[in-house]
Amino acid sequence: MSGRGLAWALLILSASGAAAPAAEGPRLPVRAMFLAERLGGRIVAEAQIERHAVPPAPEAFPAAPPHPRCRAATSGGLLRLSLVMRLELPGRSAIRIENHLWMEPEHAAPCFLLRTRRGLKDYEQAFRFSPRGAVRRQREPATAREAELPPARWSRTGEHRYPFPEECASVLETSGLFYRMLAGGGAERAGEEALCVFHKRQVHRVRLEEEDLEEIAFDYLEQAGDARERRSGKTAARGLRVSSRPVGTYRGEAEEFLKDGTRLVLRRDGRVPLSAGFEVPLVGWVDLQLVELEWE
Repeated sequence: MSGRGLAWALLILSASGAAAPAAEGPRLPVRAMFLAERLGGRIVAEAQIERHAVPPAPEAFPAAPPHPRCRAATSGGLLRLSLVMRLELPGRSAIRIENHLWMEPEHAAPCFLLRTRRGLKDYEQAFRFSPRGAVRRQREPATAREAELPPARWSRTGEHRYPFPEECASVLETSGLFYRMLAGGGAERAGEEALCVFHKRQVHRVRLEEEDLEEIAFDYLEQAGDARERRSGKTAARGLRVSSRPVGTYRGEAEEFLKDGTRLVLRRDGRVPLSAGFEVPLVGWVDLQLVELEWE
C-alpha cells in the first residue's frame, strides 16, 4: 500500500453516496493518535479535523478550474483533514509523512491536497482538484544537500494532469472517502454501488464490506475540553473491509489503491476509530491501535 493510502487509512473516516453529512456535520473527534510496534520499530500517526479552515494560498498549487462546490464553500470555510505520520524503523532514519486535504464538507468534494514525505525518496506534492480531474505539482531535491532544505527550495519540479473518467459523476479523494465513513457513523451500505475515489494517479471503484465483531479490546486516553479520562476494556465493534478495482489505467498500468482486506474497526456507534489493519512500506502488515482521542 502506498504512503498516502497508509496515511489516510489511519483516519478511519467514511462515505456513502446517499447519506452525506450536513455542512456543519455531526460531533466528531478532532484529534486521534494511533500507535503500532513491530519488529523493533514504531509507527506513530496523529490525525486532526479542522472545521471552517482558511483555504491555502492558491499560488502554492497548480492552476486548474476551481471546483464549484469548493468555491461555494470558501466563504463559510472548508474542512481540513491533516495527518502526520512517523515511521521509526531499526537501522535507518525516521520517515515522516504529512497530508493536508482541504475539502467541501457537505459532499466531501476535494479542493486542495498538500503532501510531503521526508526520509525516503523525499518529495512534496500539491494537488488542485476540479470536477473533471486533478493537477499535481511535484517538487523533489536534486541533491542530498538540497534535501536538507525546505521543500520550497527544492529545484526538481514537474506537473501532471489526471483526468477523471466520464463514468464517474463525482469523485472523492482517498481522505474524503474515509472522512465520510466517520461522519456517517460507519453506516455505509455494504454492497451498494461502488464509489469513485481518486488515489495517487487514477480513479478506483471502491466498495466497503461490513462485519460484526463481538469483542475488541481498547485502551486509549479520551479528552473533551479540560476533562481527560482513560478508556479501556472490551466492546462490540464493526469492521469495514475495503475492496477496489481501478477504472482504466495510468500510462498503460493499473495503480494500486488500498490492498484488498484493509480493515477499519469502529466502535458500534461508529464514531470512535479503534484500529486499522493494513500493509506499511518497509514493514509489512500492521494493526494500528487508538491511543488518544480528543472531541470537539
